Amino acid sequence: MKLKLFLILITITNVACSNLKKNSYKQMINLGEKPWGIEFVNDTTMITTLAKGSYAVIDLEKKKFEKYSFPLKVNSEAQGGLLDIERHPNFEKNKYLYFTYSKVLSKKKFATALARGKWDGKKVSSIKDIYIAKNHSDIPAHYGSRITFDDNGFLYMSIGERYMHKEKAQDTKVDFGKILRLKDNGSIPKDNPFNNAVWSYGHRNPQGLKWHDQAKKLIEIEHGPRGGDEINIIEKGINYGWPVVSMGMEYDEDKYIGVSHKQGMRDAVKYYVPSIAPCGLEIIGNKYYIGALALTHLNVITVDENLKPIKEERFLEKEAWRIRDVRLSPDKKLYFATDAGGIYRFIY
Repeated sequence: MKLKLFLILITITNVACSNLKKNSYKQMINLGEKPWGIEFVNDTTMITTLAKGSYAVIDLEKKKFEKYSFPLKVNSEAQGGLLDIERHPNFEKNKYLYFTYSKVLSKKKFATALARGKWDGKKVSSIKDIYIAKNHSDIPAHYGSRITFDDNGFLYMSIGERYMHKEKAQDTKVDFGKILRLKDNGSIPKDNPFNNAVWSYGHRNPQGLKWHDQAKKLIEIEHGPRGGDEINIIEKGINYGWPVVSMGMEYDEDKYIGVSHKQGMRDAVKYYVPSIAPCGLEIIGNKYYIGALALTHLNVITVDENLKPIKEERFLEKEAWRIRDVRLSPDKKLYFATDAGGIYRFIY
């Protein structure tokens, strides 16, 4: 216990709480329901997924939006829904957009799925599944479900361990609790480490995933249990510990889950204790912009040249918003979405 508390103390960076005197925001629109992921097709047109199973195309100049139905069967109960959205690196030519969602396989069988469609100038058409997680559960929770591309065009997709199946996060034959690596058509690259889609394992519920263009590294954030949210630098074939290694406790008792460190498993570069419930990640220079659901703020982490966190700041705490996603527009403006339906531009 003493060792675990000591490790927590030395890994939590100094929190510098800030206020709106130096940073502010502008509300762009309110969608009237919970968004999940945000993406841009150009400087002024944003697409926002809506957890209930549709998506909104937003004209930021006119401050108007249109909702469109998602054509595939979505389970929107609990933590499910239409989840992340990401554009292809060559979007200007091929117009591909990617979605993750909680797919209904049959009654009480749900899986995290990846779909691809084409932007036709008004909406996304020809949406089809290109990868469905190889495992399913009747628990509508911990879908994970963020998407990013590296600079070689490979797609990475996060999948949670589906809450009641945490031991599966250690099984490399199972998609639960993993970061997957795919080709842009959903097929599996031959150089993946386990002869399947799995790229890294030992994750709980990763809801932030972003390729760091400057560092050429994959950055992931994930929810811990009660305490122990993580920021990780993801590498091929590495075990990130869950549930063997954790800085968090059980929800129903003051008992730590697992141990604080184990040889052969990679420690996080940062732990949050208490949990902030991180969701959504954007990288601008040497700063990570992260939404916080539980502690309701915009979390900003500054890292050094080795991607080690050296400073933490918390913005918009007084607003008490559950910030679900954060995204930089093509013209370098930072936007975020809140669970209450608001889309805002952050003035930084």
